[in-house]
This record gives sequence, C-alpha cells and structure tokens, in this order.
Amino acid sequence: MASLHTNLAYGYEAEDSEESRKGNRTGRVKRRKSKIIKINQADLDKIRRRKINPVKMILSVSGMVLAGFVICLIIFGQSQIIELNHQISKAEQELKEQESIETQLEMKIQERLNLSDVDTYAKEKLKMNKITNAQKELIDLSESDKAEILIESEDNIFDKIKRSIESIWS
Repeated sequence: MASLHTNLAYGYEAEDSEESRKGNRTGRVKRRKSKIIKINQADLDKIRRRKINPVKMILSVSGMVLAGFVICLIIFGQSQIIELNHQISKAEQELKEQESIETQLEMKIQERLNLSDVDTYAKEKLKMNKITNAQKELIDLSESDKAEILIESEDNIFDKIKRSIESIWS
C-alpha cells in the first residue's frame, strides 16, 4: 500500500515506510533514541536565571529617570498655571472693586457740581452776586488786528530809509 504523504524529492518517507514494513515483518522494531535531556538542579537554576544586559539596564534606568523628570516638569508647570490663574482672578476682583469705587466717587462729584448747589454756595458762603449789565464791557472785534514791534536801536540813515520804504508799501 502506498503512503499518501510522500516526499518524492527527498524520498525520506518512502525509506521510513519500507524499513518499518521490513521491521514489522521480521518482528524487530527499531527503537529511537529519547530526545529528553536530563539536567541537574544547579544547571537548571542557572538557565532559568535572567541574564542582565548592562546596556539595556542603563537605557531603561535613564528612560525611567527621564520620564520622572518630564512628569515633574509637567506637575511644576501645572502648579505655576494654577498660581497665575489665582493671581489673575484676584487682580480682576480688585479691578471690579476699584471700578465700583470710581463710579461712586464720580457720582459724588456730579452731586457736588450741581449748578443750583454751586449758585447757593456762591451766594451764601462766598457772598457773590450775579453779574449785571453795568459790569459788562463790550469789545468791538470788527477792526483788523495789527501788531507792531518796537525795537530801540541806533538810527542810522540806512535804517530810516528802509523804514520809510516799508511804511509806504504797507
């Protein structure tokens, strides 16, 4: 009977099957060697023990230190942000209070600058009167404005001629 699983390229299966058929016919069964290896306990512990690579150890420790440093920086940054937000809210609250005080003071100023109150204060306390027509003086602004600058200097003949020409032209 032919085997279904044969490897024709190498022919291993065919040889094994022929030997097993011959062995079965003759009554001899060929025993294979056991592949189990026996190791004593000391060697077994040595194999099971993890081998430490110093480069990997240094890299992992430095990575952990770096990660811890980054976490510390993040925590420090967050605490700074919280502190600054607290200062901002405190400053905003103080600003609102100052604006309220400013509004109150402006209202008091407006209250004191009321014209009727100023009139009564001027009449009663300062004993002032309103202006009358006799106290008013009218000024005529229809004439053109002229200004002359008087310079006192030695008059020589050339200055006199110059002034006379200027007076003619003006």
